[in-house]
Amino acid sequence: MSYSTNSYIGTPKEVPSYIKRLSICLTPNGFSFSRTAQQGILLTFGDVSMDMNRTMSELTSDLKAFFVSNDISPFDFEDMQLVIPSDQYVWIPKALFDESSKDVYLKSVFTLPDGYGCFSSYNESVEAYNVFAANTGIETAFKIVLPGIEVYSQSSILATPHLLDASAKVPVILLHQRQRMCDFLVCKDGKMLLSSSYEVSSDEERLFRALELMKGLQVEDHQMTLFICGDVDRNTYESLCNYFPQIRIYSGRPLGYKNPEFQVLRAYQHVLVLS
Repeated sequence: MSYSTNSYIGTPKEVPSYIKRLSICLTPNGFSFSRTAQQGILLTFGDVSMDMNRTMSELTSDLKAFFVSNDISPFDFEDMQLVIPSDQYVWIPKALFDESSKDVYLKSVFTLPDGYGCFSSYNESVEAYNVFAANTGIETAFKIVLPGIEVYSQSSILATPHLLDASAKVPVILLHQRQRMCDFLVCKDGKMLLSSSYEVSSDEERLFRALELMKGLQVEDHQMTLFICGDVDRNTYESLCNYFPQIRIYSGRPLGYKNPEFQVLRAYQHVLVLS
């Protein structure tokens, strides 16, 4: 067994009739996962360390062992999603999208690493397809263990109706931090204007990117809202407060729970697996 469970919070007394959803998100050291009920109740959250850079058979074996040991079966869920963070993605409007051309869309902009393929998912909120690069071995291993699971990039998960609705009143910039990467989403008048990811080597570079995006909106700092989430800390928040008076911590969609242990969960750090 080549994995370890770093954290696990469950719900002792679940209602059997709950219609459940399984969400998994790859992390630098493995993956996190959540089980939620359609009624908006968080049932389970876990964080697992697992080496993803192995042969497909080894990875499949460990994934199967983990899910079986935690009594997680694909037949228990109405919906399953796997979020694979990607730095290479494009958005194609629904009217222009052709499934057979998704390789062309992506490879005309990016050079894909060895072992990576092109995937796509539709986002109803922005009426566009998100075409992204992901490791085919990892994607296949999860699909073998959890047949029927759908694959998304973080850029599609972050483009939520909540943010689009918020931008109908004032322009919105979402900053999602992933270690040395920053995912930005810019929305205005209820529409997504930009979705892009940048590598940042310092707090100053992250601030520069955010200020450049605000400048592109042609608004003053008090006329927009900056949402932040992901791998952010107090220092990040305080440094951005000096330039963005309307700054908010973004925790994704509100979820209820029956286990008080979920109170310690910092939802803003896990929006990709809780959204």
